[in-house]
Amino acid sequence: MQCICSDTRDCVFITEEKENHIIDRHFNPSENDEQEPRRAFFFEHVFSPKTLFDTVINELRIGLQSHKKSGNHYCYHLRYPFNVGYFPYQPNGPSFTSIVRVVCQFRVCQYCFLHCPSQVVSIYPWM
Repeated sequence: MQCICSDTRDCVFITEEKENHIIDRHFNPSENDEQEPRRAFFFEHVFSPKTLFDTVINELRIGLQSHKKSGNHYCYHLRYPFNVGYFPYQPNGPSFTSIVRVVCQFRVCQYCFLHCPSQVVSIYPWM
């Protein structure tokens, strides 16, 4: 179960270092990229990085439920009714996705002792 205390959920954040990593890795394809099949990019006409970060933080703060726990991270999925990203290096050509995966560290709430997201680790398109 996840924390429902608004004081604790309001502490969700993303560092500038993580923002820069997400922008470099998932917004700016370059010709020097290795053609990794799992490499994914956001459509810039759908989300600007700032809009994406603001949306993710807001969703986590209002209580987005996690999809999976892995070690000291939770994975969350945001689904959209339109494609938000693509995987350019698939064997059968590019594929598209409407799912955004958010990976967060969590902590235990000091009020209700349930898990709550704290720092966003990564955000990327997910198949």
